[in-house]
Amino acid sequence: MFKLCIRDLLSIKIKDPVTGRKLYWLEKILFSPFVLFSFSFGGVQLLYGISRGSGGCLYRGIYDGRDVVVKIPSRQSIISNNRETEDLRQEFECGRKLSGIECIPEYIDLLKLSVNTVAETIDVSLLVLEYKEGVTLSRLLGKRDILNMHEKYQLFKRLLDGLAAVHRAGVVHKDINPANILVKFSLTKKRLEDVWLVDFGASHHERRFVAEYGSPEQQMPIVFGDVGELSDMFSLGLVMYELLEGDLPFPRDLAMREIAGQGELNLQFSTCEDSAMKQILTRMLVKEPGKRFSSIAVLRRKVEQMM
Repeated sequence: MFKLCIRDLLSIKIKDPVTGRKLYWLEKILFSPFVLFSFSFGGVQLLYGISRGSGGCLYRGIYDGRDVVVKIPSRQSIISNNRETEDLRQEFECGRKLSGIECIPEYIDLLKLSVNTVAETIDVSLLVLEYKEGVTLSRLLGKRDILNMHEKYQLFKRLLDGLAAVHRAGVVHKDINPANILVKFSLTKKRLEDVWLVDFGASHHERRFVAEYGSPEQQMPIVFGDVGELSDMFSLGLVMYELLEGDLPFPRDLAMREIAGQGELNLQFSTCEDSAMKQILTRMLVKEPGKRFSSIAVLRRKVEQMM
């Protein structure tokens, strides 16, 4: 445990090189495409911001001599002591169950930051994960020609292998979408080199998912039942459909209605000519969970047989 006074953070000032505005909060100072300076505390050296969301930020850093990613709760989480800190603890416990799975970055440590406010001292968690070099699949979806058909199939198989291992460990991801899939692609060799499934923050939540990729049982559990392993199958099916066809099978603003409504999704294959893949995706995207493949492991064997 180490201590950091909140007023010390607020006293740090630096001029944004783009806007010229003075920034005061740690996440705003570091969240920049420019490596302005490194910031060390509690054995972690933060280098620069990678991404930011409502719940917090991801930073590139160094910890115990290793390249890492550090997930830090947002300022509001720290001040109000809301659930985000507990979520990080639960994600860490979940991630430790997945140790050794090839396509899952290692969950290295959960650090405690003691923040002093006027009223109280708040304990905040910082999640430290193994750094993997790559870009999110969402960044490649608009550049369909980067991955050829063979590489798309290889990506599919690697994700199935990893997801089968995740399910064997008793974990359901619950938020599979292109932003949570990291891809390492060599521009010089022009080939896919590796794939990782990241962010298990939703694994202990029932209602935290990206609507466009959520399964029917996530969108409307009262109709389709509890969320389980087959929910991940449906979400992965949507990701693969988009990767192959260039878009989802419905308008994004109508995702919930289309996924949880009556009738099956209108799957129109105009780019994918592989009849085996069409059959696989069609079954993955059946709305009733019991009519999909019985497990990711069974699906993986079927993929090996048909492709």
